Amino acid sequence: MRIKRIFQLAVILLSLSSKIFAEENQQSNQQNQKGNLETYLTIDAAYYPESEYRTSSAHLSKLTGAYYGLEGRATLGAEYTLCTPLGEHWLLKDAAVVFGSAIELSPVTIKPKLSVAFTPLPFLVLSAGGDVGTGWTLFGWEGMSVLDKTENADDAEYSDLAPFRHFYYDFWLQGTFQFDTSAIWPGDWTHVLFLASYQVKYAALTGVDDNEIWEWQASDNKANGWQFYTNAIVAYQMPKMVSRVGFLFELEGHYDKNDYAVLNNNDYKGDFKTASISPFAQIKFNEKNSLTILASVSSRRAFKEEHDETTVEPYLNYTGYEWYFRRIALSYTHRF
Repeated sequence: MRIKRIFQLAVILLSLSSKIFAEENQQSNQQNQKGNLETYLTIDAAYYPESEYRTSSAHLSKLTGAYYGLEGRATLGAEYTLCTPLGEHWLLKDAAVVFGSAIELSPVTIKPKLSVAFTPLPFLVLSAGGDVGTGWTLFGWEGMSVLDKTENADDAEYSDLAPFRHFYYDFWLQGTFQFDTSAIWPGDWTHVLFLASYQVKYAALTGVDDNEIWEWQASDNKANGWQFYTNAIVAYQMPKMVSRVGFLFELEGHYDKNDYAVLNNNDYKGDFKTASISPFAQIKFNEKNSLTILASVSSRRAFKEEHDETTVEPYLNYTGYEWYFRRIALSYTHRF
């Protein structure tokens, strides 16, 4: 695997920050019936320890080193909320539409984003969006590349794609259910938060054939195709600087294993589902500044063959789940 270098450049904590702020944003937006514009800057970073690769079936992988990689990115965005009441009933009067735009920048990629979210009911959010970006290679860190076609795994290498001639893109649809127990039992100490979402996404690189393997933001073993991402958050909110603590549960993967069929390896399991369990805490310094700290235990494929981080995995044969301590991640958000 070639993805763990000094900088690895894809973190999902911006989406987590947006989700756990959902209730706060909704309350503030309801106070402005004419619309509300908010801008923000989010800086994400993560640290990865090293863990062993084992060849058995389902098992827990041990830590074998203090350092395996770092990653980071910055996102500057804006959200405009337009209140769209659907009636006088308390369930309908606070309906709103949120239009979002952002630009994400890392040392080897740039990616603009657009989204729209509709909240017809206080506990339901329907959203859609899309991203388009391009990448380059800097000091050996690869933002965008494709796996050369070869029959021999030992000869497999990634070749860089030309920036602004090739592009990463995705578009997605998502439904989110959210609930706060303080709606039933009002009070500062009665906030138990529940959130669950399901996202359907299509992601691809232009100029890359379906079933080819590619790399984006120094993360390899990717392929064009339809994917899903689902998560659940259970958290407790307090009127303290440490404002929220809880757990994030995630599951994601490709729908169709044939997205990886170009290598003719039916034993790779292209539709493998990656699962993660992450305790987290959110520190709210003031109304404009917050920090989320998260630690993740995740799953990855285990294979029959002995391998290391330099092996191109789609040539290997799947045997089961391998659980390992994945990362410690930080997400700092400033709202202007």
